[in-house]
Amino acid sequence: MVAKRFAFTLCCVLFFVFTHTVYSETWLDKAKNKYDDLRGAKKTDVETSSETKEKASIARAEIPNDLPDDWRLELFEESIFGSELVLARVGEAGKPKVFLVHGLGQLGMRDWLTVVPKLKADYEVFVIDLPGFASSGKPKGKYSPSNYAGVLNEVKAYYAPSEQISMIGHSMGAAVTLRYSHLYPNSLKRAVLVDAAGILQRTAFMKHSVQISNAEKSSAHVSKLVLSKTQGLSNNLIELINLWPDPSRLIKSEGAWSKTFSGKSNANAAFALIEEDFSEAIYNNKVAITLIWGELDTVAPLRTGEVLSHALGGAKLSVIAGAKHVPMKTHSDLFNDYLKHHLDQTYSEPEQKLQEGENINCGGISGRIYTGDYKKVHISDCKAITLRDMTAEQLIIKDSQVDIEDVSLTSKGTAFSCQDSVVLATNLSIKGDVAMLLDDCRLDSAGMYLEAYATALNVLNQSRLVISIARVSSAKYKGFAHGLYVLEQQSLDEYLQ
Repeated sequence: MVAKRFAFTLCCVLFFVFTHTVYSETWLDKAKNKYDDLRGAKKTDVETSSETKEKASIARAEIPNDLPDDWRLELFEESIFGSELVLARVGEAGKPKVFLVHGLGQLGMRDWLTVVPKLKADYEVFVIDLPGFASSGKPKGKYSPSNYAGVLNEVKAYYAPSEQISMIGHSMGAAVTLRYSHLYPNSLKRAVLVDAAGILQRTAFMKHSVQISNAEKSSAHVSKLVLSKTQGLSNNLIELINLWPDPSRLIKSEGAWSKTFSGKSNANAAFALIEEDFSEAIYNNKVAITLIWGELDTVAPLRTGEVLSHALGGAKLSVIAGAKHVPMKTHSDLFNDYLKHHLDQTYSEPEQKLQEGENINCGGISGRIYTGDYKKVHISDCKAITLRDMTAEQLIIKDSQVDIEDVSLTSKGTAFSCQDSVVLATNLSIKGDVAMLLDDCRLDSAGMYLEAYATALNVLNQSRLVISIARVSSAKYKGFAHGLYVLEQQSLDEYLQ
């Protein structure tokens, strides 16, 4: 059974790696060997001596035409992994500094080729190949966001010891940037997360990976009811598989991890990414963070951006219509415009508008969307229902399939009751004597906040919970929840104690 679980998890991670990894031999791969005699120094500027200039000219002769000539290549020896990394500096040294952090894939710093020209006029730009990727060394160790944050802190401490920097991260690099902002908040002026990967609990990520596409949903010959049942079956299977023993516990030691992922940088970083919990980094963040997202991202779902925007206290989220996982390449002009606004903080916050409404009593209906302010919302025997931008005193769901987006519930009794239903909740905030009561329900929540005078979440008959980056505050438990839970005749508060 463990072997089956490991195989399935491996397939999902390989899918994650494959969907946004495009391998290409970089000019730095060719240039790396030209600098063997420079190793051992903490930092080596390729223009510090005539001999080095000669070596640099040899290296530059092999640089392809699409690489800007003003990128100044340097080597840096970091102590987290004990390896040497390669970085490029672009722009004048006296200007504010911006670090660019790449995602998975062996292109490394070249992911930012369309971005650097737009930043160099106003910033000194640092473009970095993280250890294990592109031209940098391939050390042993766990390529986790926390370890990479430590590496970046060493780079920052060397090049900008007394000033705050800005940091922009894409995909895995966005997760690294988020972790950096939590560990080293005084080092950052602001951070921009682009299509951040690995933030949701891994079961939620796997379910997104097999999500039915919008094109399939809009097919005239397929009913919404059939699609909802098909999607529900696949989601249920993934949840059940993730209840099997976790194979990653077999490679917890540094030696086992290094041996398992030797020569497999992408898999190393991907596994380390999806097992990391970012709850505290999000809810206790003290850095100005903004977000840019591709609307059609199939690697890091837009739902992640929506959760982050909400959980980070209304952080600005700019969505690029039609873009997927790498918007800086596919929609470079619009992306750079958004990025400039984020760095300069020249955007204005969007207005929040809610429609007024009466009590909702939904019975035997499919495909309906509700929004507005209500007292009591009762959903019974309804499929493909969406509750969006809503406030209410009480929500009751029975025998239904419901999606919840940006909903706030406040009650003196039990605020949310769910019986024999499947609920997908994003940015759900609940306050009550009992915040949630589940009875034979499946709940997939991201960015949830539960505040209760008595119990935050109580379960009667067995219910399955996929919870990503949630905050819980009750008489029995105060803290975070992030995981896959199966509870029966028990409260989540007691389980988390």
